[in-house]
Amino acid sequence: MGRVAGTPLLAALLASEGPSLFVRLLARLVDGLAHLAPRPAPPLPAGIAPAARGLLGHRAEVEAGRVAAYRILSPSAWNLAPGGLLERAFAALSPGWRTRWLAPLLVCAINPCVPVTLSFATEPAYA
Repeated sequence: MGRVAGTPLLAALLASEGPSLFVRLLARLVDGLAHLAPRPAPPLPAGIAPAARGLLGHRAEVEAGRVAAYRILSPSAWNLAPGGLLERAFAALSPGWRTRWLAPLLVCAINPCVPVTLSFATEPAYA
């Protein structure tokens, strides 16, 4: 969402309803369409690169011409951390029968690069 949040459509939707599931899925579509007619992107700091799920960081410490330490900070690190984006998004879902339908869409919108297994504490109640 970060790459397209400033577009008029996404900016208006974010202002009116916040980063809802609909807005997140639409942002993925807009981001994909933007790659059909790419424009020059602003420069990023060294070691930072755009990735499908957000910014990807690489840091290497070199001593005597050899890599002494290397670290990758991927979007999954904060999206899947306790209290991170995925946990907060699940907490915002209203309990009910729609949760079983919306939860997989939410995972798709956040798009973690690790396997996610959904399980539900109770069977859905249908009215």
